[in-house]
Amino acid sequence: FYTDMFLDIKNNTNNTFEFEIIPNPNNGKFHISFNDIIEDDYDISVYNSTGQQIYNDQLNRSYSGGLLNLDQLSPGIYTCVLQGSNGRSVKNFVIN
Repeated sequence: FYTDMFLDIKNNTNNTFEFEIIPNPNNGKFHISFNDIIEDDYDISVYNSTGQQIYNDQLNRSYSGGLLNLDQLSPGIYTCVLQGSNGRSVKNFVIN
């Protein structure tokens, strides 16, 4: 996957938490679901297939799985990176 080369990341490398992007694939509107209760604030970044950061925000401890709306993005494969004090987790997703 192209962003692995640009970002030096791979899916679920050195992570201490898991998350899912629901649904995947999607139309640019999706939820982030954590497998456990989040006890930390997380920086969320989304990268396109060339490694360009196209979205950045913060999910705080009170995040309850609300809808993220990135429907302005073109169809393609994207990488979502969540970074917190307890590690980093990475997932790829598809926008149709």
